[in-house]
Amino acid sequence: MFAPARLSLVLVAILSPLALGAQSTEPEPNSSQTAYAEHPATPENRTFLVIPGFHITDDHNTPPLTGRQKWNLWVKKQVDPYEFATLGLGAGIGQAENDPMEYGQGMGGFSKRYGTSLANDVAGGFFSSYLFPTLLHEDTRYFRLGEGRKL
Repeated sequence: MFAPARLSLVLVAILSPLALGAQSTEPEPNSSQTAYAEHPATPENRTFLVIPGFHITDDHNTPPLTGRQKWNLWVKKQVDPYEFATLGLGAGIGQAENDPMEYGQGMGGFSKRYGTSLANDVAGGFFSSYLFPTLLHEDTRYFRLGEGRKL
């Protein structure tokens, strides 16, 4: 039987070409779309200079992201050092609380906790940030209001 991590990888390998092909009728991105989806991580798109905010935009007139741009945005989030650090922190807390106990203690237990957290994060992000939004033609970005009174 497949382990959850292997099953997620198999699903990604099978479904990602199908989802990219489903978006083949989309026009080529213009320069503003490309610049948004592929801009480097800078202090301007991070909260407190650390937490990534790649999916946040102030521009309300941008066209929807293409399937490829959604893929690039998801990949950028997954390979960001902040993601690895937060997963390590979560695995460390699980290690300290010995939760789940079946993983045991030591480096082996920590590795199991980190690996399952990573697989869960990658699979969850793949489906919620790329596959379903691509198939359902949804835009996953958060469009910040940018106006109004300050609190």
